[in-house]
Amino acid sequence: MYIRLIILIALLPAFFSCESSGKQNDPADRDIASLPSEIDFSTVDVYPLFRACNNCDAYEKQNRCFENVLLTRLEKNLGADPAFSKKIRLKNKDDHSQNTFTLYVDLLFSRDLKVSIVASSIPPEILETYPDIEQILKNAVAQLPEVVQPALKRGIPVSTRFRLPIVISLKEQ
Repeated sequence: MYIRLIILIALLPAFFSCESSGKQNDPADRDIASLPSEIDFSTVDVYPLFRACNNCDAYEKQNRCFENVLLTRLEKNLGADPAFSKKIRLKNKDDHSQNTFTLYVDLLFSRDLKVSIVASSIPPEILETYPDIEQILKNAVAQLPEVVQPALKRGIPVSTRFRLPIVISLKEQ
């Protein structure tokens, strides 16, 4: 009798061990383990999506379409204001010509599909000439097309911030 009890006690851990419990490794667990441990939160995988870009088939095309729609519509909205007719353009580099100033506008595209200005850097020369520039910028952003999908990072909707340089010429053109 004692021998049976000793054999039962010796075999009991083998029946209840983790490896022999019948549970197989979940493939999702292996995928998570293979992901890099550091995530670059300064970039997004997919930019927010405007309705005009909805038909683009690849992420790269959607990102380029987003940039083009954003820049052309914002430039058009700002250029529609009589104060800025032919005096404004959006570009990637500072223009260092005379009587030309660059202001920076930080746009936030939230994950609940809202667009807002979160910060702006306006040179004093522009504020003197156009004291209501901030309201004009807010109106131009409010007229942007509807965002139908937020930015994505690893498939998860996230808010994202873009800094746009806007070049304004104070001389008559």
